[in-house]
Amino acid sequence: MCLTAGILGSGSANGGEKLQGNYRGQEKELWGQYIYTDTAFFKTFGIELIEGRVPRSYEKGSVVVNETAVRALDIEHPLEMTITPKGGVQPGPDGSLPESKIVGVCKDFHYDLLNKSIEPAFMTFGGLQAGVINLRLDIASMDDAVRIVDELKRIYKEFNSQGSLDFVFLNTMLNQMYQSEMKFQLIFSVFTVFSIVIACFGLFGLIIISNVRRKKEIGIRKVQGATIRQVVYLLIRGYLFYVGIAFLIAVPIAYYYMSRWLGNYPYKVGLHAWFFGLAGVIVLLIVVLTVGLQSWKAAKANPVESLKSE
Repeated sequence: MCLTAGILGSGSANGGEKLQGNYRGQEKELWGQYIYTDTAFFKTFGIELIEGRVPRSYEKGSVVVNETAVRALDIEHPLEMTITPKGGVQPGPDGSLPESKIVGVCKDFHYDLLNKSIEPAFMTFGGLQAGVINLRLDIASMDDAVRIVDELKRIYKEFNSQGSLDFVFLNTMLNQMYQSEMKFQLIFSVFTVFSIVIACFGLFGLIIISNVRRKKEIGIRKVQGATIRQVVYLLIRGYLFYVGIAFLIAVPIAYYYMSRWLGNYPYKVGLHAWFFGLAGVIVLLIVVLTVGLQSWKAAKANPVESLKSE
């Protein structure tokens, strides 16, 4: 079990805080997010420290920054820098603002929605009065989690009978945060399946009508020595041509709208050519299976039956 205090991303409500860094006598300014927490924060959330150290328990005047903050500060040795908040902090009795020394650098992590870029983050420690406790449980099932939470509530009541302890699971919070994306994915998947099914029915109907109209032509070609393979190719090649034209029209349209949608996310997959190539192969297989089956049946038919009326 790992436990830490603080609210992840608690500084994001006001769009960040203006900070001033002093590095070897040089002043640097930037906007950053302050995350007020304790020293168990990194272990609880599995955040890796890549340089420096984690401050000692409730060590004031020390901060750990993320990689983005180091890049924004553009310094070679971040552990030699002091940070001073420029807004939202009351100066001391002598009129000076409190300084914090960078003692560690951690890997970047997402403390906000995934459609927002990771910003410079400063984890500060000491003097925290947190209303939120983050608890990581190594459990085998959700029943164990509920049992542990019930026990925590009981213990909390013993120390604070007037208060209440509410809890929420992180995966539940994430599902709520990305509910619109999950709904969009579901709707998109359902309509994709419907579109494929409707297209298959349409192709199926077209090939049946086409085969009926060309029934006598098929019979004559077979009498003249055409093989089943040649007849199937004759019936299917027109559809392959139209599918190719449709594919060439659809690809740039799909690329345009997918690029616009992915533009909402700073971290995204690239639209590689093989994505569209794979889609084209799948469509081709669907057409070949749908049209080819009926064409094969028409080619296998007895030509005598189709030429009886001649």
